[in-house]
Amino acid sequence: MKKLNIKFNLSLKIFLIVFLIITCILIGLLINSTKKEEIKLNKYKSDYINFTYYNNFNVYKQKDHIILTTKDKKTNIVIKKIDYTSNTKTKDKYEISSSLSYQVVENKKEYIETYNGIIDNNYYFLYEDYQNKRQIEVINIFDDNYIFTIIYSASNKEFDLYKESIDLIINSINV
Repeated sequence: MKKLNIKFNLSLKIFLIVFLIITCILIGLLINSTKKEEIKLNKYKSDYINFTYYNNFNVYKQKDHIILTTKDKKTNIVIKKIDYTSNTKTKDKYEISSSLSYQVVENKKEYIETYNGIIDNNYYFLYEDYQNKRQIEVINIFDDNYIFTIIYSASNKEFDLYKESIDLIINSINV
């Protein structure tokens, strides 16, 4: 039996090192891609508004509203707090909600209203852009002193994925 004799010259050593590094990186990427991110509840508290949300959103505070954006930046939730003055309280809540929701899409002529209604004393308006395959849902929540307007925008494919997140925010909003 003949003994195999391999000479490790410099180019073979470099090839083996590069091959090992690439193999380790690929194994690490494979393991990392199969690992799911743990979803946790976070609480947002400020003098402006308080609510609970899932950690799959990044929160950005603006002057007069809060923006929650998914990590891939394809889905947005905007929360606005509007004073519910005594003058406004004399008007019909549905008219106020309709006006607020229209203001969201008034400059976006491609959006068509596909639903409006009242669920659990909250006013829902759904708009769809068939050409760009996006939907916007405007939800108005009436408190004794404030109107909270939640504007949820997502692609048609992802729109129903965040229903639980929207419900969590709606049920936990307070001043």
